[in-house]
Amino acid sequence: MRRYFGILSVGVLFLVAACLPATAGSINSFSGVTLQGVSNTTVSGTFSVNSTGLFSNISISFTGNSIFGGVNAVDSKSIQGIYIQGKGWWFSWWTKVGGNWICYSVLFNPNNPNTNQFWTGGLIVNGQNRGGYQYLEVPEGGAILSYLFLSGAAVFAGIAMSAKQRRQHAYSPVGS
Repeated sequence: MRRYFGILSVGVLFLVAACLPATAGSINSFSGVTLQGVSNTTVSGTFSVNSTGLFSNISISFTGNSIFGGVNAVDSKSIQGIYIQGKGWWFSWWTKVGGNWICYSVLFNPNNPNTNQFWTGGLIVNGQNRGGYQYLEVPEGGAILSYLFLSGAAVFAGIAMSAKQRRQHAYSPVGS
């Protein structure tokens, strides 16, 4: 019996160690989103947000072979978002970089504690060119540790029951 307890303990420790990286924290960045209306250009961006809807550390960059490739905008100032009931925090930020106007809008949903899902979109324009982008963060399987632990316990219980049934069938008399 002591042997099985030791095996179970090692299994539980392994499960906890394997599940810890599976929990998701705040997701507040995107990369490689295609810029529509302009060929061969992608958009990447980041932002930070606190629980009161204060956005900061905004960064957006465009890469590729188009007129907008290499345009980067960064702003570490804080911007207060507007709370939209049932949707989350909305903020929109405009800046001008080298003759290009850049709009960066984010709808951030803090109501989902596992993923902090967000939608972002915007555009970049100058006198002759215009491109737009949209991105929706899809939840990536983050789960609460207690859920992962209970799921693992159910798996180990199934393994233990299966092993017990195999032992019982291995020792049962022939013909019974």
